[in-house]
Order: sequence, then C-alpha cells, then structure tokens
Amino acid sequence: MTRKLLFIVLFLCYTSMLLAQNKYTISGMVSDKKSKEKLIFASVFDTLSLAGCASNQSGFYSITLPRGKVVLQYSYIGYQPKNIEINLCQDTLLNVALEPDNQLQEVVITAKNQNIIAQKNEMIKVPMKTLERLPVMGGEPDILKSIQLLPGISPGSEGNTGFSVRGGSIDQNEILFDGVPVYNPNHVFGFFSVFNNDIINDIHFYKDYLPPKYGGRLSSVIDIYSKDGNPDEYHGALSIGLLSSKLALEGPIVKNKTSFILSARRSYIDLLAKPITENFTDFEDASYYFYDINAKIRHQFSERSNVQLSFYKGKDNGESTEKMDYSYYDSGINKENFTDWGNLLSTLQWQYMLSKKIFLNYTLNYSKYDFSQSTRDVQYNSQYTNDYLLENQSRVRTLSNKLLANYIPDTRNNIETGLEYNHYNFKPGIDIHNITNEEEGINIDTTYNISEIKNTEYVFHISDEFLITKQLKLKAGGRLTYYASENKDYVYFDPRISLSYKPNNRLTLSASYNRTHQYMHLLSKSQISQANDLWLPCSKELKPQSANQYSLSIEYSPNAKFYFSVSPYYKSMEHLVEYQDGASYLQSFNGWDELTEQGKGTAYGIDFFAEKKTGKTTGWIAYTYSRSERKFEEINYSESFLYRYDRPHVLKIALNQKLNSTWSLGLSWHLMSGSMATIATQKDWYELIYERNAYRLPTYHRLDISIQRSKQRKWGKTNLSIGVYNAYNRNNIYNIKMEEVPYSKRAHGTAIYYVNEKSLFPIMPSINYKIEF
Repeated sequence: MTRKLLFIVLFLCYTSMLLAQNKYTISGMVSDKKSKEKLIFASVFDTLSLAGCASNQSGFYSITLPRGKVVLQYSYIGYQPKNIEINLCQDTLLNVALEPDNQLQEVVITAKNQNIIAQKNEMIKVPMKTLERLPVMGGEPDILKSIQLLPGISPGSEGNTGFSVRGGSIDQNEILFDGVPVYNPNHVFGFFSVFNNDIINDIHFYKDYLPPKYGGRLSSVIDIYSKDGNPDEYHGALSIGLLSSKLALEGPIVKNKTSFILSARRSYIDLLAKPITENFTDFEDASYYFYDINAKIRHQFSERSNVQLSFYKGKDNGESTEKMDYSYYDSGINKENFTDWGNLLSTLQWQYMLSKKIFLNYTLNYSKYDFSQSTRDVQYNSQYTNDYLLENQSRVRTLSNKLLANYIPDTRNNIETGLEYNHYNFKPGIDIHNITNEEEGINIDTTYNISEIKNTEYVFHISDEFLITKQLKLKAGGRLTYYASENKDYVYFDPRISLSYKPNNRLTLSASYNRTHQYMHLLSKSQISQANDLWLPCSKELKPQSANQYSLSIEYSPNAKFYFSVSPYYKSMEHLVEYQDGASYLQSFNGWDELTEQGKGTAYGIDFFAEKKTGKTTGWIAYTYSRSERKFEEINYSESFLYRYDRPHVLKIALNQKLNSTWSLGLSWHLMSGSMATIATQKDWYELIYERNAYRLPTYHRLDISIQRSKQRKWGKTNLSIGVYNAYNRNNIYNIKMEEVPYSKRAHGTAIYYVNEKSLFPIMPSINYKIEF
C-alpha cells in the first residue's frame, strides 16, 4: 500500500512538472509611449486562449500561457490597443508602450468567454482628461470636487472639497498621494484642494470592496498617483487663472535613466484684495494666500528595478492687522490675527521585479500636518498697556514603512501581501495663553496640552483575486492590525471579500463585505471641513471606530457606448466620536475624554449610475438615495438623530459636448436634499432648546458651465477655459443661525427669534489659460 501511494505521488509530481514545462510566463511593464508614464490596470489579453490579466499599480503585469503561438492584446482607456504575436517557448520579459488615442474612446474587448471581469463598482478609475473638462469654481480642474460627481458621494457644503461617502464622515475617507496619507487636503478653508492636476497621473476611488492593503478608514479610499516625469524629452505647462497660476516642468536628468518633474502653484488673492482692504476697511494690512510645491525624481536602474523620491509642501497663510487710535489719553487698540496651516509629504519608493511572477514595492513615507491660529489684542494709553495673546496649535505626523509583494502564480490567481509599520505623533489642541494686564497687575503665561501622544501600528495583510471559473471570480483577504496607544493596545482582524459573477459580456453581478477599523478621530464643530478640525488618536478612553459594510452591485453594458449600474448597501458603525453639546476645541485643557462622546451609526442606500462613454456627447447621470443616523447616550437626550450629511436624494449630471476639433462644452448640475443643521426648535421660558441636526436646509441645486478651446500648435498645445459657477445664481444656504429680533422692533418685551439663513456664492465667472510645451 505504501509503495502504491509513493508511486502515485511521484507520478503526480512528474506529471505536474511536464505540464509546467509546457507553460511559460510573459511579464513586463505597460507604459505610455509618449510620456513614458506607467499605465495602471492596463488590460493584457490572449485572444487565442482567452486568458487575461491587468497591470498593477506600478504598471507590472505577468501572464502564464501554454507553449506555442500567443497573440497578446494590450489595451487601456484612451489608448490605441496593441497586438503582439509571439511563439512562446521560454519565459519572456516584454515591456509594452501604448500610443494615446486622440478619440479618447474606451477600448472594449469583445472576445467570447474572456477571463477578465471588469469590476467598475469596486474600483472607479477617474481619467485626468475627463476631470479637466468638467467645470469647477475658479476655472482650475480640481480632482476632489470633480470626484463628488460620482454616485455614493454627498458633498459637504457650498464650494467645499470635503464630502461624505455612503453616510460616513469626512475623516472616514482615506486620501493617499503616492501612498502618503493627506490629513487636510484643502486650501482656502476647503474651496480648493491641495492636488495640482498637472502632476497627477492616475486616480482610483474605492467605496465598495476595499482591498486589504488599504486600512485605517471606514468609508472610502482615494489613491492618487503622481507622474514620473519624461525620461526622453523636456516638457512644461503654464496655467494662468483669476485666483492662482501654476507652472510644471519635466524631463530627463540622465536620458532614458533619470527623470524629474516639478510643479509650483501660488494664489494671488492677497494681491487682489490688498487695495480693497486698504481703501475700504479699517485694516492696515490683510492678506491671504496659499502655495504648493511638488517635486519628483525617478531613476531606472534596469528593466527590473527603479527608485523614486517625491516631495510635496503646501501652506495657507492668512493675517490681518487693525489699528484704532483714540484722541483721549493717547489710547488705542492694536489687533492682530494670524492663521496658517499646511502639509509636508515625502516618499522614497523602490520597485523591483524579483522574478517573472513576483513584483516588490517598498515605500518609506512621511506626512506632517500643522495648524496654528492666534489672536492678539494690545490696549494702551499713557499710563498702562494690556496685552492679550491667545494661540491654538495642532499637529499630526506619520512615519511609515511598507513592503508590498505582488505574486501572480498563474492566470487564475493574483496574490498581494504586505507588512507595514506606522508611527504616529499627535499634538492635538495646544493652547497658549499670554496675558499681561498692567492696569490690574495680572501676568499669565500658560501652555496647555503641550505633551505629545505617540502611537504605533503594525500591520500584516494578504489578499487573492481567484478566478474560480471563467465567469466567477473571488476576491478575499484580510488585514491584521496591532495598534499600540499610550495606555491601551488593540488587535483586530478585518476580513474583506467580494464575489463577482459574469454570465456574459454584458452583465456582471457582485456582492462584497468589508470590516474596517479606524484608529484616529476628527473632531469638528462646523458644517464644513476646516483647518482647526482636530485629529485625535484612539486610546483607552477613545476606542477605535469600526464599520461593517454589505453591498451588492449589478452592472450592465449593452454595447461599447453605454454603461449602467445599480448598487444597494448597508453600513453599521460603532465608537463614532462627537463633541458633547456645547463643547469645543478651545476647552481642550479639560481633557478630550471629558469633551467627547462615542456612539453608533447606521447608513443605507442605493446608487444608480448611467454613463455614455463614446461619441461627441459623453457624460453620466448619478443618483443616490440614502439615509444616515447617529445615536449617543449623552447627546440629544439619548435620542437618535440624522447625521449632518444625511441627504436622502442626490442627483448629479455631468456632460461634455465636443463641438468641433477645437471647441468643447462642459456642464454639471447638482440637485440634492439640504444638509442637516442644529438650531433651536423650541423655547422653554427663557431658554432655547436645541435638538441635534433637527433642521434641514432648503434643497440645494446649482448649474456650472464651461467652454474650452484646445488647439494643437507646432511647439505644443494651448487651452482656454471660460466658465460660470452657479450659472443661474441660485442662493444656496451656506450657514444658518438663530438670532433675536431687536427690542425696538418687537410689539412687546417677549424675546422673539428667527432663523437667519446666509448664502455664500452667487454667479461667479472664471477664466483659465494653459500653455503646454
């Protein structure tokens, strides 16, 4: 019996070796022929065996096929497909460059029973050329505002880049730039994002299935990849707009080996506003500006290995000085206000093709976000001086080491696994009080919450995309996290799973489940994302947030022109954090656990999406019905309340009409339920009674229009964009406040209150001129 068993084992091993000898692997990189930029998730398809794969986030692909004739088709949205015929008799390294398609039509592979299952609802790829044609405020393409036109996203407030995904909060969206977390992606209090589109190569948005390599957020992931720089030729772009201008340069340092890309942007709001403030206000000096600097260097050691170093620094700075002199006693008041915040990001990344089936990616990155706000009043006369200085600071820093391995053993499996080490340093809400009152003999110099909070996170994750049959694919994996805070450690395993069934080339059915944990919290008192919102780490008192999300998806593509999808979802959340009623960051010296409460939340809804992808008229319609609730024991009298971003109905339309070879028209229209706000709903004798988020703002709607003229010239390309934000001048409510009717206007002495609704942006024209050379 033992001999028979040994014979069977040896026979099976020998047979598998023979079969393995009859298969070989083709691997390499897929890139843009002109710019040499890597093409992420490009399709690689054998038209004979009907096997296929896709390139990873580094442009690497690997496909194992039987020995003999192979016809590979390489395709990518916006590029001309390329067919390569090979007589496969050994493992082959094949790097492929695709030509851009001027028609910008999506490539559709129509081979029967193909092995590629397109999971558009799991990962939405947002082409930069599509975003650049959409109208936005200020006339400058903004990826965070444009991405709000997708289904499942509820915009925050008027003109703001903050948004809620499927009933979650703003901080539950993980925003990565070259793998580095961005803690505040806003300029000008959210009216611009920090991302300069001239340096962006690709954008991926996840809201259904979250791959296990992503963690630390509950709702979504926006993964943004920067350009590498052209290693063969020098190119540049100059953009001039009403509020800001920017310049980008790229080219080789060592031809075909080392490349660079550099971009800079600065606003001139301060220069435009200075004459107004000097002539029509009491301010001696008032200014506000922001700037961005991006830089990246990439060196190619060989066809298998490269290293790249990227850097970003951006800052907002606002200040005002007001001086008032009085004629009596040589007295006066000097007031100074300063506000600044900014991000610093840096990444060192090494990519190595270890073998024909294994690709390694090591990343060392650093992220820092700082905020500072101060107010100083100096009151003086001939006898004394009183000096009041109040300053608030906050900071969060992250140092990360990540090793990611991509192993593709065959056409049925695509395995990703990795290790992470993340170190966090928090300084939430440092309060500085310097008060000198000579009149009353008071001298106070006190700093609260100066201590740092240091936490550490260790992560192991693994996932596999497994093709069960030609029509059925399984994505499954998990993320194991050990999080060490200063007074308590947490260990969690988050499973992620997605099952997709494609009965034919037109229809795809899928279901997914995510378990996620978030180890930091964002405290906000405002309806919008602001710079003084505070990041707090989890601790013994503040437990990590967690969520379970279940979602289904039906995708239908009747032909190459149209795409339709329906996606219902349900999400439950625990240990969410809110300020207590009446609390704020200015009371932080009391201790964060005394100012916050943790509770539960639920969100559910359904997303509808219809897209026309080709032709002179392209665009989409996105509609979402959703509800989002919260419940805290010590907030709102322990009653459930609607979340501030609860918008039952959200409808968004984005269209682009190509008029001729040079002119095109862009249009976007938003129609949605108003967001929730907290105001007094009744009065008990002399006291107003407030209910959390019990008042819904009026319905929001807005139309944006832009017209663009693009012309190819001998030396490069020019683009003129003229736009109108809020074209029919809708007065959308930005903020509300309960105010008391003045005593002189009342019929009798009883206090009377009314709701004061304020809008922010009227109709706003914009113009932007861009030169590419």
